[in-house]
Amino acid sequence: MAQPLWSVWSRFKTLDPWLIVLPLFLSLVGVAVIYSITVANQGAALALRQLGYVAEGIVLYGVATFVDFRHWRTWSGLVYVATLASLVLVRFLGTEEFGARRWIDLGFIRFQPSELAKLAVILVIAGWLYGRIGHIRNRRLFIALLMVALPAWLILRQPDLGSAIAVAVTGVGTVMFAGLNRRQWISGALLALLGLGIVLAAWYQIKPFGGLLKDYQRERIETFLDPQSDPNGAGYNTLQAVIAIGSGGIMGRGLGFGSQSQLNFLPVSHTDFIFASLAESWGFVGSVLVIAVLLILIHRVMAAALLAKDDFSWLLCVGVAVLFLVQVTINIGMNLQLLPVTGITLPLISYGGSSMLTMWLLLGMVQSVVVREKRVTLV
Repeated sequence: MAQPLWSVWSRFKTLDPWLIVLPLFLSLVGVAVIYSITVANQGAALALRQLGYVAEGIVLYGVATFVDFRHWRTWSGLVYVATLASLVLVRFLGTEEFGARRWIDLGFIRFQPSELAKLAVILVIAGWLYGRIGHIRNRRLFIALLMVALPAWLILRQPDLGSAIAVAVTGVGTVMFAGLNRRQWISGALLALLGLGIVLAAWYQIKPFGGLLKDYQRERIETFLDPQSDPNGAGYNTLQAVIAIGSGGIMGRGLGFGSQSQLNFLPVSHTDFIFASLAESWGFVGSVLVIAVLLILIHRVMAAALLAKDDFSWLLCVGVAVLFLVQVTINIGMNLQLLPVTGITLPLISYGGSSMLTMWLLLGMVQSVVVREKRVTLV
């Protein structure tokens, strides 16, 4: 029997408008910046393609909103296994670009499995820890961390350090909100110290960890510590990004008028370094506005988490918030020379279909939680 129209409307009038307006604003900002920095050399092709990704993302968002979020708990294992399979396949069938195999090209579709891994890790952790928040046994916790480590390791092997960090931190961050006891927190801290020790051993090339860092990754860390050590080589991107941000001043030079981005001094200005391009065009005021919108969006996702009435929806929303915070922090941090360059997108703004569709899909899942958990008083 069909539901009355008023009953359907009473459910969907609980939509959080900020979870629609804010990502749409950020996506259109990205399209505008991409157009301004690529139109001189490539015409409007990239901007139109990005606009198409935004449209596809909105469709996915709508579908995810209408689908009951509880179904994703049933599908989480399948999504995770499919993601692992794609991460293995990309090593053999992947398209190589810039010395890394990160893309699977099937002719009719081209996607980046590492972006799908971000979604899969959030779903599988939320499903695995469902009903156990506050009383997680050590064995289950160990398996949860293993579920995070496996895709992160496969992504690192591509190699894609930025996405591997994003997946690992998102997964571990989600687990941390699952109500760990004191012993588990202490064990986690010791594991973190062990991880830091392994990184330092890899940095100083101490066996058996000396081969963990690729030469270009070690080079990036060195130039982060001292960009002037190789200003025309490994340190070039970082220095040009800082110059672009500084040249924007308070109000910016305007879209299409930044020398660093327009004259191709700033590499990959429409992806990894799009924040520097934006800052050059819109200045300090525009940069602060975009950062503020990103933070408000993360706040709205956490507000949705507070509506959650079960463990799965709580961890799903928390995972999405952590993912956004991690990517925003890393991307803007490397643009400002506060973090090493790792090659990670600015959510909803950087050019890229896989990233755009993943972010809109995740936000649709969050909206689904709001729609079904927020109480409505019928009059």
